[in-house]
Amino acid sequence: MTKLTIILSILSLSLFAQTKREIVVSVDSDTSFLQYRTFPEKDLRLSQAERSFRLSTSCNSVEIRKNQSTFSGELSLFVREVSDFESSSKTHRQTYSLDPLAVQKMFHLIDSLKLDNIPSDTFIKSWRQGFDGIVYVLESKDKVRYSCKGYWTPEAQMLVVEALTIQAFVDRVYALANLKARYENFDTTIPFMSWTCNGVIVSRIMTCKEYRAYKRKKRRLNKTAVKRAP
Repeated sequence: MTKLTIILSILSLSLFAQTKREIVVSVDSDTSFLQYRTFPEKDLRLSQAERSFRLSTSCNSVEIRKNQSTFSGELSLFVREVSDFESSSKTHRQTYSLDPLAVQKMFHLIDSLKLDNIPSDTFIKSWRQGFDGIVYVLESKDKVRYSCKGYWTPEAQMLVVEALTIQAFVDRVYALANLKARYENFDTTIPFMSWTCNGVIVSRIMTCKEYRAYKRKKRRLNKTAVKRAP
């Protein structure tokens, strides 16, 4: 083996070790909250961005990234079909690109509110838990550190300072992502008669004529899916 080959081999191993460097999970994280995610999301720990952040619920996610002075991100909305009062495997998802300036403001908000200093609600003694409500999962990742923190229904907490901060953050992020208008658009694209989101079942009001047309379309789609199945 030549000297040049040895040097190249050492460099390759060094680069491989750097790319495989283990990301430290913050001690105030609680990854058990990821079980509330009903739609698959890529592992944020694999992000190659200088800095990444994701706010997610069982119905939507806001993922943002920063690379030096470049900002990018997406808002994703999703629902699962309910057929004959049972959840089916069919889902509908729509993704919208976020304005870079809005993403920059989101990162500024994360820093100004010092979200990294707020532990998962498991570590906040006065934080009450429940069965209904919304779980907000906040994931953050930089070059060496990853955190995953969950917060059950901040609005339901009484006089918990951390809850007020988390809810203010969520409200502001959703406003910057133009969530309300995007949901109005998303609603018109949902192909299901009934669907579920955050444990709530929503049904579209149809006339008898519209319902018959919907059932015919659904039967055609089911037949097509069966024919395409291996």
